[in-house]
Amino acid sequence: MIRQLIAAATILSTIGTAVIAARPTALASGARDSGGQYTGDRLRASDAKMHPYFTAEAVTWMAQPDLKIAQFLFPPTNDKALRVHVANAGGGNAGACILRLTIRKINGVAVGRVTEIPVPAIAAGTDTWLVVHADKILPKNVALKDTTFKLNVDATSTVAESDEANNEVWHNL
Repeated sequence: MIRQLIAAATILSTIGTAVIAARPTALASGARDSGGQYTGDRLRASDAKMHPYFTAEAVTWMAQPDLKIAQFLFPPTNDKALRVHVANAGGGNAGACILRLTIRKINGVAVGRVTEIPVPAIAAGTDTWLVVHADKILPKNVALKDTTFKLNVDATSTVAESDEANNEVWHNL
């Protein structure tokens, strides 16, 4: 699977040398030191000097956004709302998309109730908090935290991402 590749290789036909460009995993995870620099296993400037050649796939991968739900919280004052932290851990800007809340079970009974909200464009390496209101899809006597639900950022696959597999999270699965 292309998302799980650790390295991209280019074979230089003129000298038969393999050039490896390490995947910037810290960029994908957003890890930074106190000075704002990416830390951990990442592509360093010294690597670029030693290996100045990259495949088109490697460059595209590094420039793509990677949207994910970093966390969600239940506000104490509204039992039918949810605060959702959406992050772009990729190297490219993400355009606007849709965040979908799908309630799958209420009191143990399977349902398929859905509400969606817009997600604004998110620059590379930044994040935003959104609020989802589920009052129109929940019975009056049911709190959202007591249901089984799925959150999916970029639910309509509008944004081409470096990792499409990390766009959803579950609660009470």
